[in-house]
Amino acid sequence: MIALRPMDEAGFQAYLAYAVDVYAKEKVEAGNWTPEESLVLSKKSFDDSLPQGLATPGHYLFTLVSDRGESVGILWYGIDAVKPTSAFVYDFEIHAPFQRQGHATAALKALDDHARAQGVRRLGLHVFAANAPARGLYLKAGFHDTNVQMAKDLG
Repeated sequence: MIALRPMDEAGFQAYLAYAVDVYAKEKVEAGNWTPEESLVLSKKSFDDSLPQGLATPGHYLFTLVSDRGESVGILWYGIDAVKPTSAFVYDFEIHAPFQRQGHATAALKALDDHARAQGVRRLGLHVFAANAPARGLYLKAGFHDTNVQMAKDLG
């Protein structure tokens, strides 16, 4: 069982400090951004998505808490302002020491319940193609491919 505990301001600031850097690196690894521009673009992405921080309407940022009271990860999703029956998972992570213990599956179930209670009927998310473990988890949790972007490097 996983509890979705609303992130507090200190947790949010710690999350941003970590997540901006990780997202920048993932975008570079995926070939979307250059290393030189990645941190600026990553910070802008977070600022654009959460202009009011934790108070941004329609956005939910959680610390994932295990039965034993341990902080095992984070979850952020937002409800579409135009189509409020749809939501998008912006970030989801189980911290390394807690992976492969069922926390991710439990967290996704808790997400389903929370989103459904908000009137959401469809959840979307993005996963980098190289992240095979996450793709497998999401498929197992009932997500399916809706779009596939492809790229070819011409050297």
